[in-house]
This record gives sequence, structure tokens and C-alpha cells, in this order.
Amino acid sequence: MPLRGERLKEIRKSRGYTQTELGKALGTPQQQVAKWENEIQDPSADTVGRMAMLLECSADYLLGLVDTPTEHLQQTDLSEAERALLLLYRRGNLRDLITRLVGEIATPRGEP
Repeated sequence: MPLRGERLKEIRKSRGYTQTELGKALGTPQQQVAKWENEIQDPSADTVGRMAMLLECSADYLLGLVDTPTEHLQQTDLSEAERALLLLYRRGNLRDLITRLVGEIATPRGEP
């Protein structure tokens, strides 16, 4: 089943990823992400699954089988700080993640 390139592009942008960043997170070059978005080539089923996890949407949405990307995937139990840390981790920005975590540890709760 072919990937819906426009959906991939839309959700990638809404999650704040460039093609290069998404490619890096998936272990593939930016040019490959562009091919998927332009529907020149389809990713493997494994890659679609990894994209769905990374972009917090369902594989069914990326494949055009459902119209709602995240209805059953909402994680409302995370605080804004936890979401920010998770985003840094998923983007592979480990230096910023470590810096932020060290700052959280060094600053006692209740202090600015």
C-alpha cells in the first residue's frame, strides 16, 4: 500500500522536523524523505512504522486508511517540560537534552 506523501510532509512539518532531521532520525538521507513525500518511492513497512512512532501518528494515517492522525495516540499525561525533553530526544539533539536535564537537576523545584 503506498504512502501518502502529502500527509507525511504535513505531519513532519507540524512536528517541527525538516526532511534532513527526519531522515537522520530514520537513518536515511534527506533525498529519500523527499522521494517519499513526492511519492516517487515508497518506504518499507518497517520504516512506515518507525515514522509513525517518531511523528506520533498512526501508520494507517500515513497510508491514507484513516483521516485522523493521532486520535488514539494522545499523551495528555506529559507535562510541557516532559514534552520538550521528549522532542529533543526524538530529534537526536542529545547535547541540548543533556544541557536541559543538567539544568533541571541543578535548579531545585520552585526556583526560576
